[in-house]
Amino acid sequence: MADVFQTRCVSEGFLGSKHCLRVGCIGDSILYGQGVAPRHTLPAHLANFLNAAFVDVLVWTDNFGQSSGNLWHAWPRFKERSRSMKFDAVVFSVCHNDIQCFESNTIRYDKQAMSLWLDDGLYARQAVLLLEDVREHCSKTGIQPFIVFYTFVAADRPIIDRLGEICDRLDLPFVDMLDHFTTGTAITIASYRASEFDGHPSSLGHELAARRLTSVMQKRLNTSSITPLGADAGRVLAAALDDLTGQNVPTDAALAWAAEALAAKQRAVRRSAGRSPASYEASLSQLKERVEHAERAWLKARRLDTHVGLAQLPSADFSRALSQIYASVRNLDEILFMLEKTRDASDLASLGKIFQGGYYDERRRRSFLTDVGQEITRARTRLSKIEVLHDPEPPSFDFAFGSQLRRDTQAASSAPEVMEIRAIAARLASQLEALSRLHEAQQHLLSDEDINRLWRVAAYTAAASVRVLELGEKQFVKGSDLGAPVHDRWTSIDVVLKGGPAPDVIGRTCSLRVEAEYRVPIRMPICEQHWAGVEKDWARYHFEIPALLLGNVRVGVSETEPVRERFLRGTTRIAEIKIFAGALSDPARPPQVAVEWQNHDQNIPSVEFRDLVLP
Repeated sequence: MADVFQTRCVSEGFLGSKHCLRVGCIGDSILYGQGVAPRHTLPAHLANFLNAAFVDVLVWTDNFGQSSGNLWHAWPRFKERSRSMKFDAVVFSVCHNDIQCFESNTIRYDKQAMSLWLDDGLYARQAVLLLEDVREHCSKTGIQPFIVFYTFVAADRPIIDRLGEICDRLDLPFVDMLDHFTTGTAITIASYRASEFDGHPSSLGHELAARRLTSVMQKRLNTSSITPLGADAGRVLAAALDDLTGQNVPTDAALAWAAEALAAKQRAVRRSAGRSPASYEASLSQLKERVEHAERAWLKARRLDTHVGLAQLPSADFSRALSQIYASVRNLDEILFMLEKTRDASDLASLGKIFQGGYYDERRRRSFLTDVGQEITRARTRLSKIEVLHDPEPPSFDFAFGSQLRRDTQAASSAPEVMEIRAIAARLASQLEALSRLHEAQQHLLSDEDINRLWRVAAYTAAASVRVLELGEKQFVKGSDLGAPVHDRWTSIDVVLKGGPAPDVIGRTCSLRVEAEYRVPIRMPICEQHWAGVEKDWARYHFEIPALLLGNVRVGVSETEPVRERFLRGTTRIAEIKIFAGALSDPARPPQVAVEWQNHDQNIPSVEFRDLVLP
């Protein structure tokens, strides 16, 4: 499954609303919520705390976190989003390994790389440029920024202090989570970690971080431009939901947000000791009941969709192609930002020197075209000719048909997969245009061998992105005509691994993955992963994905997993799998189990359940 599908974002099409305060959350795998369920991430906890803190205003948080992201991945993409999307604030979460530029462009670092960050090293200078851009852009757009260094590792103190100094100098609010965790809470490293094998924060860690962040944000956020709930809370909530669902936020995600926001405000009103009128709490309670009724009605309607005929799903080639184009465009963001913002020619040359080895060795560099300008022009021309990026003529019918059939028939142009590839292609077109302008402006610098190398890598990355789009075009056109249903907000997958010693296979952990292809409801494929132990006698791992009523689920390890040989030999075994509707078991509401699978002496690295129907 492609890594592009490891996302918790449900709001890529949401431009904004005057009926809710919007907080964009950007950052790396910590912000994304590696190791915890989507409802336990920092943005999820933050939404609940902010909705409680601002009792009379609805608050929406976006989770734009991306696994393996760094500063230069997260900020350019958010900046681009904010040109067309309305944000009131941005939470920028960083940790120690977010400061190494070009790492996901296959550059590998040694321990000496830290010196480039401290004092006035290359990375520190690049970070200053980025944070200056954050300050300038947020000042122009009215977005309130919050820079968060998220860690529980004492050794990160020098980086925290350096970044804090930079933020103070630039007057950017800076939140030191290490200080908060060690002096303001009783959390231990064991309760901070997602698991014994995964050092990412647990749900408790994210909850405590969200509490601290809320206390800082509450003092700085201005809600005067947001329509208050007040005495007309029902109308305001309905308008906010109309904005969300009308701008491509999934209906179930919008309704779940509304129910949780109202519940948070109810709790806050009860604790306010009479500062809010009793009638306001009653109004919130009634609204919450109406929202939950709407959730049930939507789920019932979606359940009918499971009876729609099975449709052709995207192929594995589509998933691989989409993953490659996503990675190329993301990495081009990083190079483009540095080319655009670095004013010092010697720094540009230093950045170019990074590409002297590794993946970009001399043999590969010889294959790069030397005329960068022509390469960029050709890439722009080729991109404009890819047919899937243009809307086809809508189909016409000479017979009566229902809205569901119309939606299914038109899915080839409106399916989530095609919409995603169009969004990525639009970003690539914008990058190519910027590269073309910038290349013209920097002609006088290209005589420098190192700067020229940096430009050739940029052009190579851009051309490779277009090439992947061209090669995958036939797969993109096959976007599925899917339908959509559910029973609960979440579908859970419990996996039991049994392991033991295998001295000749190096590695104590594996990336245990759950990959879901949705047929009902219509949703992009999703991949969730946990770090799991391969030597433990017995261990259970719990996954949660947005409710799936009809689709395919695959559980196991990928073909590139370093310890995959263990599963093929049986020294580590997928022993049990249970798939059920709902989150973790609730005694008052037992799970409705769809699958109870047990391994009978099979040495297999993965198990797939096709055309799976959940209650």
